[in-house]
Amino acid sequence: MSGSRSDSPKKPFAAGSLQKPLAILAINKKEEEEKRRKEAEAAAAKAKLEQPQQPQQPNVPTAAGGVDAPDPLAGLSMDDLLGPADQAKPAPKTPAAKRVVDKQTAFLIDSMLKDVILRGTGKKAQKLNRSDLAGKTGTTNGPRDAWFSGYSPHLVATAWVGFDDNLLLGRNEYGGSSALPIWIEFMGDALADKAPIQRPQPNGIVMVKIDAKTGQRVAPHQDGIFEFFRKGNAPVLNDNGTPPANDNSNPLPEDLF
Repeated sequence: MSGSRSDSPKKPFAAGSLQKPLAILAINKKEEEEKRRKEAEAAAAKAKLEQPQQPQQPNVPTAAGGVDAPDPLAGLSMDDLLGPADQAKPAPKTPAAKRVVDKQTAFLIDSMLKDVILRGTGKKAQKLNRSDLAGKTGTTNGPRDAWFSGYSPHLVATAWVGFDDNLLLGRNEYGGSSALPIWIEFMGDALADKAPIQRPQPNGIVMVKIDAKTGQRVAPHQDGIFEFFRKGNAPVLNDNGTPPANDNSNPLPEDLF
C-alpha cells in the first residue's frame, strides 16, 4: 500500500503578536523600580533629619592619591566628648590605711634607724647633708650578701651586692662598705630637689641625756648623748642629781647599730 504524507506548510511567526504584552511588562517593571527608589530616598532623608548635624569636613587627599574619609571627631571639644568639667564625677576617695603601729613606737624606731647614720655603720651617708635619712646595713655570713636599706620621707630604696651563684664577696665586703656607697649615689640624685622633712615628735615622747655606754641618765654637766624615750620609760636621776648606782653588769652593746 502506498501512500504519501503531505506536510502542510507552517504558518509564519507573527512577532507583532507579543509586542504588546512585553511592552506592558517592561512598563510595570520600570514603575516598580521607580517606586522602590523613591521609597529608599524618602527613608534616607528621614533618617538624616533625625540625626544631629555635624559640620562637614572636607575629604583630605593622601600621598598615595586616595582620599581619606573625614574625621567624625574633628572639631569637637573635650566638653563635647566628656561633658562639662563641672559635671564630671569626682574620683572615689581611697580610704586611709589602718594604723598598725602607734605613733610613739614608729617615732622611736625611726630615731633608732637615724642613729645608724648619725653614729653607726651608715655614717658615710652623712655626706648627703640631710637630717631626715635613716636605714640599716646588712651582711650575711661569708660574706655572701651585703645591702643597705634606707629611706627618707620622700623615698625608700635598697642597694644589694652579691653573686647569683652565692659565691663569697671577699674580705672586708660588708653592707657599709659595698652596698652603702651605691645607695648614697642613688639617693643623692633622687633627693637633690627634695627638702628635708622632720617627723613631728608625738605626745608621750621625751628626750633625756644619757650615758652612751650604759644607757643611764646623766646630770646636765656630764658628758652624754640625747635620746628619746617613752615618758614612763625614761631613766631618772637621784635626788642629789646623780644617776642610780649601776653595777655595769649589762651595758649596752657598742655594736648595737
